[in-house]
Amino acid sequence: MRRIATTAWADGQTDWVEGTGNWVFWTDQSFEPTDATTPAWTFKGMDLLTGKVIELDHSDSWSSPTPIPRAANGYVVWYRAANRKGTTATVWTFTPKTGKKHKIGTGWYSFTTPAKGFVVFTRLIEPSSPSTKLMDVSLSSGQVRQIQGGPDATIPRTANGSDLLVWLAPSVNDAESVNWETGVSGRSTSLVEPAATMAVPGKNFVAFADRDGDLEVVNAANAHDLLTVTTDPVFVPCRVAAGGSTVAWCEQESSTRIMIRTVEVS
Repeated sequence: MRRIATTAWADGQTDWVEGTGNWVFWTDQSFEPTDATTPAWTFKGMDLLTGKVIELDHSDSWSSPTPIPRAANGYVVWYRAANRKGTTATVWTFTPKTGKKHKIGTGWYSFTTPAKGFVVFTRLIEPSSPSTKLMDVSLSSGQVRQIQGGPDATIPRTANGSDLLVWLAPSVNDAESVNWETGVSGRSTSLVEPAATMAVPGKNFVAFADRDGDLEVVNAANAHDLLTVTTDPVFVPCRVAAGGSTVAWCEQESSTRIMIRTVEVS
């Protein structure tokens, strides 16, 4: 084990951490944000083999919110507010193999994730409406299209070592449906789960936190093949992660101690 980074601010915190290949990416913010205040921030990446660190983005003088990066399939993608009102966002990618940072576009975008050859994102139907569409853009041609998922699909996720695309969508009786498909624009599967908070793909499974804080794993080929991994409350469910055959998550053991756990899914 080795330390990768520490915050550059006295009251700061390194928050979002993502990795792909031999690169790791993280955000560093000057303090924990609140509804009324937005911290200064930087977004950096490190080559774990050489130790080289590069800065990919940083906050403006008007304090745009800290971005949420996602890394998989050989590149990292993130979005940041494009104006003070936060009504539009600009989506960026960085590919370590080429060393190039690329602007995908600016619009009513949020919740980006890196698929193989495509950036998947949610797009507001209109600025004043919370309704969203699930879209993708080709990295090679720049063509944008709507993919399966219907209205109000949100929080798409991909992962290293997985061909699955996963997202959440509203269902009946205020429940959430966990949805997934193999490859972009493939046949989708839906599993209605009350108050699912986050879903992430593995090699041939989908992991998600349910209403009770349990971590569940479902076979991507059979939605009836459902396994409860843990009955302990999952602390910060959005920190559930998966890649290949491994699922990782956080549990709060006490007010001052957080445990990171992993499990192999066969």
